[in-house]
Amino acid sequence: MKIKHLPLFVCLLCMANFALGQGFTVQPTQHELDLEPGQSTVIEITVKNTTDVHQVYNLYVGDWTMSEEGAPQYFDKTGANTSCADWVTLEETLVELAPNESKRIPITFIVPAGESGSKWAAVLVEPAVEQLEPDLVDNAVVTGGRATIRIGVPIFLNPSSDNSEQAVIYGLKEAQDKVFTSTVHNKGGKVIRGNIYTTLSNVETGEEVQLKPFEVLVLPGLKRDIQFRLPETVAKGNYLLTCILDYSEEKDYEGTRMEITIN
Repeated sequence: MKIKHLPLFVCLLCMANFALGQGFTVQPTQHELDLEPGQSTVIEITVKNTTDVHQVYNLYVGDWTMSEEGAPQYFDKTGANTSCADWVTLEETLVELAPNESKRIPITFIVPAGESGSKWAAVLVEPAVEQLEPDLVDNAVVTGGRATIRIGVPIFLNPSSDNSEQAVIYGLKEAQDKVFTSTVHNKGGKVIRGNIYTTLSNVETGEEVQLKPFEVLVLPGLKRDIQFRLPETVAKGNYLLTCILDYSEEKDYEGTRMEITIN
């Protein structure tokens, strides 16, 4: 097992499950499970009507993926071999809520015997009636020329017995003044949730500046672009910029670096 010497910092990934003005919220933002084949569990989501009128909401199970920028993209069931949508059962699919009322919805998750590896799906919640113009909301889903607000709660199945995680970080470059980008590629078969540690080392004085660590989540087979900004207080000079990806207790760190000059 790898011994870690870097400071631990966890930055929760925002899945866009809360937006002011959209009229309802869904919590938690995600569920991560480590069940093995043949096991099951019951989880919950809480839907809250934040409007001042009676509302009805549809709940259903779908699939999702992630863009290279990290934005979730939700779909109806796709039948993909990475989907666990058929293993998810909602206790209720239609919820009526009074103004400011909330309700917990139990969700049963059963892993069939003989299945293995990481899988993912999402519970989707949307108003049963309300529709808005597409340009009024960021997380709207267009249907029939109109748009319906839809919130997704991703569900990850990451079995503890699955040791197929493998990831690399590469392509560190300066996108604009003091803003840098790099790419994390999940080359394995397991969802990775890693921390990025960034260090700026002055090649002349040896002085180091450590940036605030942040978390990155990448689905198997996908790439994720990351971006960070150097502090404005960094002194002029020549530096070695290093990004370290720490994504598994069982795997070595991955890294990328480049020499930069701050004028």
